[in-house]
This record gives sequence, C-alpha cells and structure tokens, in this order.
Amino acid sequence: MLREQKALGTPAGLRAAEYFERGLLVPDEISIDVVRQWLATHDRPWILDGFPRSIRQAEAFDSMLRDQGTTIDLAILIEATEPTIRDRVAHRLICSSCGGVFRAGLHVPDATSPCPRCSSALTRRADDNLDALKDRLAEYHTKTAPVIDWYKSRALLHTIDGNRPIESVFADFLTLLAADLTPAP
Repeated sequence: MLREQKALGTPAGLRAAEYFERGLLVPDEISIDVVRQWLATHDRPWILDGFPRSIRQAEAFDSMLRDQGTTIDLAILIEATEPTIRDRVAHRLICSSCGGVFRAGLHVPDATSPCPRCSSALTRRADDNLDALKDRLAEYHTKTAPVIDWYKSRALLHTIDGNRPIESVFADFLTLLAADLTPAP
C-alpha cells in the first residue's frame, strides 16, 4: 500500500517513502492514514501485509473496522530466524515494471535475469541491505513484537514457521486462509 502510494505520488506515499527507503518503520499517523483511505475504497475480503506494525496501529485498525461494522478474522505471523530473514532479503528482487517480487536462485537464476512475468529489469529495493535490515529488526523488536501479544490475547494469531522453504510457508498460509473462510457447521 505504502509503495503504491509513493508510485502514485500521493503526499502520504511520498512522506512514507522517506522512512521505508531507509529501512525504517513508517510513523503510525502516516500508516494509519493510508490504511484508512485504502479501506474506504476496498471491499472485503482483503489481506493486509505488514499492518499493523505497532500497538497504536492495531488500536486504530480495530477502530476503523468497528466503524465499518466488522472485525478482523485472522492474524498470521510468519516467524523466521534472523539468518533466514537476512538470506531472503539478500536474494529478493523486484520488477521495475510490474512490481512482482522474486527470489534469485528460486524464481530466477540470478539478479541479472529479466522478470519472468513481463521481461523487464529486476532490481533490489533501496532498503534491502544489511544496515537497513539491522535497523528494521531493531524496530521490529521494540514496536512490532508487542502486536503479536495483542492478537494472541484475542485468539486471532496463527503462527507459521517461516524458516522452511517458501513453498511450504505459502502452502500453510493458504491452508489458514481456507480454514478461516470455511463456514462453521
């Protein structure tokens, strides 16, 4: 959402880019504003990746959903060790045209390969480096980790072991979504 808003040149997107391009969490007020605007124009069902990232964002999200007469159905934590995260960041590539996300050595042979979807150039995000990752992980531990308990205390949190192959992680993710979408007998 934030990267899309940056690409569209919106004020919130441009302000957000000042943070995420340095590997920092975007301030709560900017993230909350972007999500509030997005929710106003999108019907359910939807999946939010990376929001909320702080208790303040979680509280604001609950309030937004209440205002829409709905609640959150499911929160998924993909838990991985720092070595796994470093490896995934080091191999992540983004298509400069279609925005697809790929892994060098899995989806494409290497960083010089063209996008498998549209044949455009693949690039690395500006914040995909070890210094930015170190900062992101530090912010995660102080600001985002408490959100885990927020959703756990509401019996909404499901954890997936993110240290396994990406295909296995994705399969578990789909299983959780399918179970959540299946009506109770």
